[in-house]
Amino acid sequence: MEVQTALVLTIQLIALFSIAGALLLYLLCKVRGTRDDATGTQKGSILITCADTALGLQICTFFASKGHRVFAGMKDPVESLPAKLLRGWMKMRENSDTPVSGSVVPMKIDVTREDVLREAAESMGAHLNAGERGILAVINTAGSVYRGRIDSQDSLQWENMFKNNVMGCLRTARAFIGLLRPTRGRLILLGSGNDDDGLTVFMATRNAVQGCADALRKELKPYGVNVVTLDSRGVPAESLFKAPVPYTISDEEGVPTQYSADVLTSSALGVIERALYDSRPSETYCLSVPNSKFQMKLPCRSSLKISASRADSKPIQTLLQKYQRVLTKAIANMEINEKGTWPPDTDSGTDNDELATRAPKRELLRSWLNRLFRIKMTDGRILSGYFVCTDADANVVLQATSEFTEIGGEERILGLVMIPGRYIVSIEERNPRFTW
Repeated sequence: MEVQTALVLTIQLIALFSIAGALLLYLLCKVRGTRDDATGTQKGSILITCADTALGLQICTFFASKGHRVFAGMKDPVESLPAKLLRGWMKMRENSDTPVSGSVVPMKIDVTREDVLREAAESMGAHLNAGERGILAVINTAGSVYRGRIDSQDSLQWENMFKNNVMGCLRTARAFIGLLRPTRGRLILLGSGNDDDGLTVFMATRNAVQGCADALRKELKPYGVNVVTLDSRGVPAESLFKAPVPYTISDEEGVPTQYSADVLTSSALGVIERALYDSRPSETYCLSVPNSKFQMKLPCRSSLKISASRADSKPIQTLLQKYQRVLTKAIANMEINEKGTWPPDTDSGTDNDELATRAPKRELLRSWLNRLFRIKMTDGRILSGYFVCTDADANVVLQATSEFTEIGGEERILGLVMIPGRYIVSIEERNPRFTW
């Protein structure tokens, strides 16, 4: 055999083996990827007892996007508006570039009827895969709220709130505890809420649910079932059980009506996710402030706490002194007339020293600089920070600000914020003047 012929045959054999090896590697990767998809997309099943509300819908879509099979409880799982919205959402996500890895199964659930709850538990068992022994969690979002003072409120509303909020919680626990024991799952309940005016009976039901959760936690501990409550302080009571909100993106005729189910912020949904996934869950998780029309854009969100005793506080003090000088100069240029009306009359021929003697209210503003104020807003939040400035619309700027959902509640550091005057309920000074 000639040398050239042998060389050609060798090259052909190498090419043939290379193609065969590449094909074999492709098939192995394909089989491995299919196996990973089959085992990784399903993260377990979760029951949301009431998806008729915007909150329930939001939680359903959130956990379905995370890869869970979500059983969505509804009083009418076929023709109701929430059922149609869920089907439309699933169809839209299936046709998108990033399809949903989980699924949503609408089911008829009414926490006030034990026969419906028993049927739902049996139906859920039929939907589980062969390897699934139970469900991961039951999140009870069912309930009702009626605002009003007890001297003018109908007692039927009281009975309805206790029937849905308290008895519904206990019925839910009894109906689905059999599906939580095999997986050592979790029962997640809505606990305490805002203590606002006109919510006396509602708060009584929420405190009763908190007591039920404490008792259930002790009773179910031997079975490995954790009972967790979600503290909804900062979330308006009506937002917990409101229906999806309709809106239109255009005033033109023929434009379909869309619906919004945005009740909780992404951070609040993350809190619920931690309540489900934490290996050692806390007894209570606090939800953050929800989306609302009162939510404002913060110019600065700093996690820095100011402390005069810190070794590295000198640069901070220099920066704040610079702000103080600029703001003092701005206040000196403000003109407030003797009646204190806004905006004032201008007089370009008067110097600042003369204006200072004629405008005691400007001196009052100057004296407020760096004083600690506590401001209560219309949505229940409380902001505590050091006064920087204000304007003609009564907007207030605070620095080194902390946010609380209630007096003595969990603190969240914000930094420099501007608070719209139309959302301010009250302002009070907390301590004598603070000096940097």
